[in-house]
Amino acid sequence: DGNIDYLGRNDFQVKIRGFRIELGEIEARLTACDGVQDAVVLVREDAPGEKRLVAYLIGAGLSPASLREQLSAHLADYMIPGAFVTLDAFPLTANGKLDRKALPAPEGEAFAVNAYQAPSGPTEEVLAQVWGDVLRRERIGVNDNFFDVGGDSIRSIAIVAKAREHGLALAIVDIFKAPTIAALAALLDAREAVTEERTEVSFMNDADRARLPASVVDAYPVTMLQMGMVFHNQYEQEAGLYHEVSSHCIDLPSWQPDVMRIVLDAMGSKHPVLRTSFDLHNYSEALQLVHAEAPIPLIVTDISALDGAAQDQAVHAFLDQELKRSFDLATAPLLRIFIHVRSANKIQYTFSGHHAILDGWSVASLQTELFKQYTALCESGARSLTLAPLALTPKVSAVRERQALQSPAQRAFWSGYLAEREFSALPPAEAAEDDVARVRSIDLPDAVCLKLQALASEQEVPMRTLLLCAHMRLLATLSGKTDVTTGLVSNVRPEETDGDKVLGLFLNTLPFRQNLRPASWRDLVKATYASELDVMQHRDYPYFQLHLDNGRQPLYDIVFNYINFHVYDELDTQPEDGGLTKSFEATGYGLGVSCSYQKGRGIHLDMDAKAMPPAQVERILGYFVAILTSMANAPDSLHTAHDFMADAERSQLLHCLQGSAADWPRDELIHQLFEQHAAAQPHALAAAFGAQEISYGELNARANRLAHHLLALGVKPDDRVAICATRGIGMVAGLLGILKAGAGYVPLDPAYPADRLAFMLRDSAPVAVLTEDALAANLPSSGVPLVLLDEPQRFAHLPAANPDPAALGLTASHLAYVIYTSGSTGQPKGVMNAHRGLCNLARAQIDTFGVRADSRVLQFVSLSFDVCISEVTMALCSGASLHLAPASALLPGEPLLATLRDRRISHVSLPMAVLAALPADAQLGEVHTLIVGGEALPPALADHWSARFKLFNSYGPTEATVCATVYQCRAPNPPMVPIGRPLANNRIYILDDAGRPAPLGVTGEIHIGGVQVARGYLNRPELTAQRFIADPFSPDPEARLYKTGDLGRWLADGNIDYMGRNDFQVKLRGFRIELGEIESKLLACDGVREAVVMAREDAPGDKRLVAYLVAQDGAALAPSLLRASLSAQLADYMVPAAFVVLDALPLTPNGKLDRKALPASAEIAIAPDYVAPRNATEEQLARVWCELLRRERIGVNENFFESGGHSLLLVKMHSELSAAFPGRLAIADYFTHNSIARLAGFLDAGQGTAIRVPGAIARAETRKNRMAVQRDSRQKRTH
Repeated sequence: DGNIDYLGRNDFQVKIRGFRIELGEIEARLTACDGVQDAVVLVREDAPGEKRLVAYLIGAGLSPASLREQLSAHLADYMIPGAFVTLDAFPLTANGKLDRKALPAPEGEAFAVNAYQAPSGPTEEVLAQVWGDVLRRERIGVNDNFFDVGGDSIRSIAIVAKAREHGLALAIVDIFKAPTIAALAALLDAREAVTEERTEVSFMNDADRARLPASVVDAYPVTMLQMGMVFHNQYEQEAGLYHEVSSHCIDLPSWQPDVMRIVLDAMGSKHPVLRTSFDLHNYSEALQLVHAEAPIPLIVTDISALDGAAQDQAVHAFLDQELKRSFDLATAPLLRIFIHVRSANKIQYTFSGHHAILDGWSVASLQTELFKQYTALCESGARSLTLAPLALTPKVSAVRERQALQSPAQRAFWSGYLAEREFSALPPAEAAEDDVARVRSIDLPDAVCLKLQALASEQEVPMRTLLLCAHMRLLATLSGKTDVTTGLVSNVRPEETDGDKVLGLFLNTLPFRQNLRPASWRDLVKATYASELDVMQHRDYPYFQLHLDNGRQPLYDIVFNYINFHVYDELDTQPEDGGLTKSFEATGYGLGVSCSYQKGRGIHLDMDAKAMPPAQVERILGYFVAILTSMANAPDSLHTAHDFMADAERSQLLHCLQGSAADWPRDELIHQLFEQHAAAQPHALAAAFGAQEISYGELNARANRLAHHLLALGVKPDDRVAICATRGIGMVAGLLGILKAGAGYVPLDPAYPADRLAFMLRDSAPVAVLTEDALAANLPSSGVPLVLLDEPQRFAHLPAANPDPAALGLTASHLAYVIYTSGSTGQPKGVMNAHRGLCNLARAQIDTFGVRADSRVLQFVSLSFDVCISEVTMALCSGASLHLAPASALLPGEPLLATLRDRRISHVSLPMAVLAALPADAQLGEVHTLIVGGEALPPALADHWSARFKLFNSYGPTEATVCATVYQCRAPNPPMVPIGRPLANNRIYILDDAGRPAPLGVTGEIHIGGVQVARGYLNRPELTAQRFIADPFSPDPEARLYKTGDLGRWLADGNIDYMGRNDFQVKLRGFRIELGEIESKLLACDGVREAVVMAREDAPGDKRLVAYLVAQDGAALAPSLLRASLSAQLADYMVPAAFVVLDALPLTPNGKLDRKALPASAEIAIAPDYVAPRNATEEQLARVWCELLRRERIGVNENFFESGGHSLLLVKMHSELSAAFPGRLAIADYFTHNSIARLAGFLDAGQGTAIRVPGAIARAETRKNRMAVQRDSRQKRTH
């Protein structure tokens, strides 16, 4: 507003914990607090290393708790004083200025956060002493919240360890359950003394111990997490994998390389992990070997002669090179330190290490200790350093893992926790760009952070819980589900003395599951916290074992990691990266979210750039920020009341992606479009059936005479007239005559059973029935007049003029036809469609498919199928000719092809199944436009036909007038051929369960709006109200949406993927499965023309997935190849147990799949017939396999991975076989030679000479096996 704030002196800037702070800013905020007359803030260091902000105040009735709360609304945590001292007056110097040196040290009430309440009783007194020691507070009240006074999960480890030294049986989870001293003491006092039962774990047998070299001082097994990292290093042979490189620019008092060397040597002696290597081959199991000595490499490069830009360039080039270097896991140490000297007191420090030995906290602790000791040594001038060893070593991690594996309680918890879980899938990656950044990050606004901090304090939970809660809501948004599971990166540090200080790999990424039922944000936070406590108590159970326990299925594809390396706070000068920090940690997950709450670090979203481009990541990051903002601003509101979309995305979904608004007349009738062409070109060919032809003028006159006859029978608008006819000109004239008379036609298929026809006649209550002489006798009695279409001479005396719609009172809202579709109750339901929607369909299809007056359209489907009317109107409303043929001339194959050629057809609509049945080299004459629909279009089929013709994939239910979306296929087509974009004047909304737009890429239910939406179901008001709902996105209060029950998702290019039916979701072994997803993958397999998947239970309790397939011409489908291809793309539980190959899929009369007619599975997957080892090599391999797989016998043709093999067993097998066949096997060989016979043949043929197998099988099986092992080891790819 043009005024000026005075912020103090520029010589009162201080630095605490690496943050630069203007004391004047804090003083200005304090003087604005209630009751404060004057304020001074300074930094005190009353104990060595204990810098803190202290506020000195003049005022009345000042409360430290109140002052802290008021400051928290405006300042970051690190700017809030740790103590508030109230004085009557400030001490002054002789010349009347503030005497800062005379200000007293704070004590007593100055430190209170809440109103101080002293501990009472022995338990509270011990806890108060322990909390004060760990949190470095002189006094803590028994009602102060642990998380408000600086506590977190790492500091809780030290508190638990110290409390146990005083005899208190405390666990970390207790602090989270009872975060105040009073509550914690009450919990402990009420608890009966329990002796923790831990199974004794013994490592190494005598033979292994005897083989240890003298230079090794300790040895223990490699943990499952480490084994996964080691496996990927060996298998993928990719330099830099699990190679963590971090680089920081650091200011030092002076650079002294000899001091750095002394400190590194001392730390190497103190921390065993810095002297550790891995041995995977020479012992009965993979071991970590701790060596007596293993000097840490220190490489120093002087770049001080370069200017700043050149220094940065040199460092960048070095980092790129270092990332590509690897480590020899058998040689300690598995880290390197690099120093680039920028000046006499500034260096670029680079840590390079293997992730299998150090987690993130350990790296931060190592670097903090390194520079603390370096600074102390420089200041003291000493040239020697001895550091006392810690009470713990990394061996404790292996011990705790073994103990968890042997715990029935741990196994039982996880078994129940993961029962019937749903896999939380991410949206598909949008087209990725080259060279995208792996990490997209954002700082949450300070105002939101402060509100979240206040909410965490009110709820008595750590900030991590709020961020995790928001993450779970984000996952629900991205997956479109409420029961969601993420990977939660958890520290598994021991609750013992030095558990927070020991260096090593103490991580476990466990599945964290939550059902996000409607609730307020506060209640959702509480539920998240409760789930955290459950998981925390069982955090030692290794993920890889959970993976095996759950059938080796992926448990999550998104991970959450909360980072708070507050150990850096102990440094006066925090490392700065200046944009140079680099690391390489392949995650293998679709999305990795890393969160921290600290000023300047913000909330970070990490994503694999190969999977999603920056725009998609930024959009997801926007959801996350919106979720946190909603939680902060309205914690009492329902979390389900928001969609978290940016306005731009919402506008895109609701407006930009919709069908164009074509300015077509809204009051026209479908037969009027035909009449316009009849008047303009009366002699042009309108329809032909065999040798019979009829012009537009003749057809119009014939239909008019029929209409006048119907009017004489009393037909009026919205009446129904049934029509049962074979293909022919009479059928077409009958349809037009009914429409001209003002009624809606009701098609009756003569092939239908009598009971079904009788129901349709009763339900539709037609005024008359149009039929043919040969069909009349088979129609059920209806009690209404029968009009024979094959006797047009009976109406020759009637007027040939068009009936006047105005005189009839006929409008575009009146009924055009009623189509009966199958119903879930077992009785068909009649869908009522009006003229307005049918006119829009005709105009839209004519425009989209390029139908002209010289076009020749084939009428292919039966009259009872709604596509029939689209074929008729596409031709007759454009001036083109409609060509009909008997059913025998439309059979897939040569009959249909001959009809297409003989009638010189230009446009044809075919069910997908019929198109798939045509020979690949079929000659279609003059056809140039193919329209396909009814089933999912296989990409191979789309590629083939779109290379020769204009191919359109169409979608639409009867309730939306035949066709609502269209996609023009162009080779190469995507693996899932889209159903396209909305036709003109149609609107498509993909909505979540709450009726809100689903984000881009997220599956939801397809809702169709616009002019083509049907009027509803005949005589079914309840069902109509259920399926036809008000359109909340339209300004028209009369607008409605049809809930299709189909699942779909918007793609970034504006097309829609069809994801199956929401009522074709099945459940198998606790997993919910969308059959459409499996079918789409099968259709992408080589040689597959058509595919249908069903869940069958042909024997009680034996439910299994069965795939029904039709092969392409000349293709032989092999179940082994199909399984291999599916295994590379789908979870194991989604791979069918049986594959049944059919000549053709059974169809209903209207050309759709008849699922009930699919046969019981004839081929069930079974293990190959047992073949015993036939030579010495096969016998040796069989012994190893039997031991590893715990089988009495294994046939030489059995696949290692299909028999239960996984990455850990593969490493063990490689270790044993490398000893028997030194230098002749690499990890990759087991994927190509995956059976005993193949591996033995490879070995017996000599190194590097494999036995010959068909290339396609080798490639497919290798891909399948690798994918299976990668799923096994995904959790090892940590954050």
